[in-house]
Amino acid sequence: GGIWFFAAITSKQPAKQAKEHRRCVFASLGQKVSKPSDAEGGIWFFAAITSKQPAKQAIEHRRCAFASLGQKVSKPIEHRRCASKNKEHRRCAFASLGYEQGAPRKERLMSEMFRVGIVGCGGIAQVHAWAINELQDCTLAAVCDIEIERAKKLGEKYEVSEEMIFASYEEMLERGKPDAVHICTPHYLHVPMAVSALKRGIAVFMEKPAAISERQWEELTLAAAASDAGIGFCFQNRYNVTTGKLDEILAGGELGKVLGGRAFVTWRRDRDYYDGNPWKGRWETEGGGALINQSIHTLDLLLRYLGKPSRVEASLHNHHTADCIEVEDTVEAWMEFDGGRRACFYASNGYAADAPILLELQCEKGSITLLDRTVLVNRDGLTEAISCEEHAGIGKNYWGGGHLVCIRDFYRCLESGERFQNDLEGVRNTVQTTLEIYRKGCRKE
Repeated sequence: GGIWFFAAITSKQPAKQAKEHRRCVFASLGQKVSKPSDAEGGIWFFAAITSKQPAKQAIEHRRCAFASLGQKVSKPIEHRRCASKNKEHRRCAFASLGYEQGAPRKERLMSEMFRVGIVGCGGIAQVHAWAINELQDCTLAAVCDIEIERAKKLGEKYEVSEEMIFASYEEMLERGKPDAVHICTPHYLHVPMAVSALKRGIAVFMEKPAAISERQWEELTLAAAASDAGIGFCFQNRYNVTTGKLDEILAGGELGKVLGGRAFVTWRRDRDYYDGNPWKGRWETEGGGALINQSIHTLDLLLRYLGKPSRVEASLHNHHTADCIEVEDTVEAWMEFDGGRRACFYASNGYAADAPILLELQCEKGSITLLDRTVLVNRDGLTEAISCEEHAGIGKNYWGGGHLVCIRDFYRCLESGERFQNDLEGVRNTVQTTLEIYRKGCRKE
């Protein structure tokens, strides 16, 4: 195996303008891929890592590294069309990994509504369906669940036509032909279902987690880069009013730089939570417990303000559910960041109730704390409590109220072509830090 680099060229600009974009150097997975300053054209490079193929195959394709405009593009032995400037061929570079060319993104008239499908019609799908129904430019056009009665119930509620209610996901994609699909299934199905949609040019909005293993993350990264379709993830707490208030206060500079942070999630999950859901509580299908399911949104917010950790130490425990699940009910992590900044993270499903999360940031000139719907600002020995009225929503309070705003922003970005903050690059740090915590916590594979 090793590192595989792929480039896709699309340029409608003269060479002089393109020259400015030659600094668009691609980086290995886990690093930000720099982009041209002018998003209208130039050279776009994509990088991806896979170490899953035999070394002999990898050697043949390692010369698939691409030069800037005006230079020849070296081609893999098995694929000769990589150098084409034709938009339809941008994805050809990925064929050397065995990936089929993704279909072109589904074309949609500006005046048309987004036809949206949902796969997995359980609890969280109710929130997604409600949000889609609230949007003026979207319509819930298809639903799918292997338990067809659940799909019918959700479909009837939102007036989905009977022929657009499916028990087969592939059939929904082929016959329903949605513009976008919301993936609300068990964790282990997220990536394979996303890949199936992306290959057809169908946009994907995925519930957390984005992946439950490094291999899944690599597969998703490749599929997304090989497709014209958009992909986004439901990290809705980034859109909470309290999060916006934290952003505003920190951007104002009155507290100075963030020096560190801590976050606590103490909820309750007992045997009855896992009964009837055989995919939960298993490494192979859920990918973890208290971290990847219950507290990943809180970790995401902590990393929002501290960035990518340079060091992670962690431990996993199962204090009270070892008789019914194999994953952790408790996780603790210590993280170090550049400049000596540090953070402590703790989450447990062993508490007596689903208590409000606590997120605190220590700054140069004070501290700021998020507690439920209140932001506490401490400076000069005085504490100011700022109450925030959260967005309207449905579902459990501790899910946060940002689903509608998050989903609206996803479709706004699909329409306008702007970058969605919860895209693949936008959630990379959270995904990789989560997997690193599991690795350091000695997760059983």
